[in-house]
Amino acid sequence: MKLASPRLRLDHVLTEALEFIVRNAPKVLLLGALLVGLPEFLFDYATLAAPTPPDEGNAISSIVIEAFRASLFHGGVAYLFWQELEGRRVAWGELMTPGFKVLVPLVATGVLMNLIMEVGFYALAIVGAGAGAPLLYLAGSVIYPFVGLAVVVAVVERPGVFAALGRAFQIARGARLKLLALFALYIVFAFGADWLAEGVGLGTYYDSERAFGLFPALLTCAVASTLSDVYLAAIAAAAYFEIRRLREIAPPEDPATVFD
Repeated sequence: MKLASPRLRLDHVLTEALEFIVRNAPKVLLLGALLVGLPEFLFDYATLAAPTPPDEGNAISSIVIEAFRASLFHGGVAYLFWQELEGRRVAWGELMTPGFKVLVPLVATGVLMNLIMEVGFYALAIVGAGAGAPLLYLAGSVIYPFVGLAVVVAVVERPGVFAALGRAFQIARGARLKLLALFALYIVFAFGADWLAEGVGLGTYYDSERAFGLFPALLTCAVASTLSDVYLAAIAAAAYFEIRRLREIAPPEDPATVFD
C-alpha cells in the first residue's frame, strides 16, 4: 500500500503570506520601499529625463538592477519569515547587516535566478512577436516553479549558488502547478497595474502620456512595483516553509519502513 503525501494548499500559503505581511507591515513595506520602490523611482526618472529614447542598453541595465534589488529584498523577507517561525524578532541592524558570507551567495543566487527568468520571458517575447502573439512571453512564467524558491533556499539552507538552484528545483517537485498559480497572481497584478497606470495617464514608458505630470507617474510605478514584490517575496517564503512542513509530516512511500 502506498500512502499519498499531503498536498500544498494555495489558501494556506496565501493566508500565511498575508498574515506575515500584516504582522510585519512597517518593516516589510519600508524595506520594500528602500530596495524596490526607490531604485524603481530613480531609474525611471533617469530614463524619462534622458534626451533620447531608451535603447537596448537601458533595458539590460533595468534587468540587472531589478535582479539585484529583488535578490536583496526577497532575501530580507525570507530571513524575517524564517526568524519569526523560530520565535525571534529581527532588529533593523541585523536585517541591514547580513555579513559578507551571507550577502554574496544570496545576491549571486538571486541575480542568477532572476536572469534565468528574465531570459525566458524575453526569449518567448521575441518568439511571440514573430508569431504575431506578443502575449506568448507570459509563458515565461513556467520557469518560476523550477527556480523561484532559490533565494529562500540560499537564506535558510546556504548550500551555495548552483546548489541553491538545484535544491529549489528539488523542493518544488510535486508543487509546481501550485507555485505557477501563485506566480500567475503576481503577473496579473504587475501587468494589470501597468496597464491601468498607462490607461489613466500615469505610465512610465518614454512616450507615455502623463496627464498628471512626471512625479505622480513615477510614484505610482514605484508603489505598484513595491507591492507586487512584497507579495511575491512573502508567498515564496510561505510556500517554501509550507512545503518543508508537509514533507516532514508526510508518511514514507513504503509504510513498512517505519518499523526499520
